Amino acid sequence: MPNIEVFINSTNKPQNLSDDPRVIVEHCRRARAAPLPNLNKPRGIPVIDTPHTTVPYAWVKYGNSIQRGEAWMQHFVASTVNAHPMCPVRVPHIYLAFQWDDCVFIVMEYIHGSPCTFHDIPLVASAVCALIQIQAPPAADAAPAPLHGGFIEHPIFVDSIASVVYNSVAQLESHLTTLTFPTDPRAPGPRSDRRFRDRSEGAGLRLCPSDMDSPNFIRDMNGMIVAIDFGSSCFLPPSFFSHALHVATGSFPQLLAREIVTTYGYPRSAQLSNMLDAAYTLVPYGKNSIALPDDLRMPPRRRNTDMTAS
Repeated sequence: MPNIEVFINSTNKPQNLSDDPRVIVEHCRRARAAPLPNLNKPRGIPVIDTPHTTVPYAWVKYGNSIQRGEAWMQHFVASTVNAHPMCPVRVPHIYLAFQWDDCVFIVMEYIHGSPCTFHDIPLVASAVCALIQIQAPPAADAAPAPLHGGFIEHPIFVDSIASVVYNSVAQLESHLTTLTFPTDPRAPGPRSDRRFRDRSEGAGLRLCPSDMDSPNFIRDMNGMIVAIDFGSSCFLPPSFFSHALHVATGSFPQLLAREIVTTYGYPRSAQLSNMLDAAYTLVPYGKNSIALPDDLRMPPRRRNTDMTAS
């Protein structure tokens, strides 16, 4: 068996959950060989304490398309919001996360409930508005990315994922500015007009959930909204969330975006037009490497390398 590297190992795991990653891998192999009934295209595998019960108590999400950053983001956000009983959103706790070869496994709390529907949009909007107030921890504040680094997932990019890792907001702005003003990024005009941060944002980065479709939210048995997917969440300047709202596709995300704007007054970013121009410039080429600054010309491979803090 290839090497296994554990990068999250929480102390609040259920007593009956093995902390041996090999047990989790074998469980997933057996479940994949014999798919469980009554699961409509599951994105993971439930963990059940058989033969004592048929009720799941943990969920394993795994795959080689999953970045470590997803686990780190969910782990951080869960520890932030779950500590506040009055917060309108909950997040499943991460019990264990590890990498086996190129495959990342995330073992998390199982949420008993039902997927959100259009009737839940007001509650989901309140939940999302709470999430986007979460600031990046100081150590991660300089890099627009998932926690501890990685590729930005956001609809401004082709296929909604960046092709390179941006080590600073300045690098990201440099690339997007060159896309918007291809002849000369130093063209005449107020420099602030060509930035992708609004003046009121300061230097801080905030949580930006880019995929707000209904399968990413569950209404639990107590009526609480639970955000269950952080694969498309990064710490970015708030203007990026304004862009995500504007380009939302599908009935649920569009109605959710309207609710966030009309009921909660989320402002349209002054940089939205520039961001749309940058995104539209990439579309004809079908790739994100157009107009990359020189210091980003050698992109890392899109794989699960160790970009986490030790």
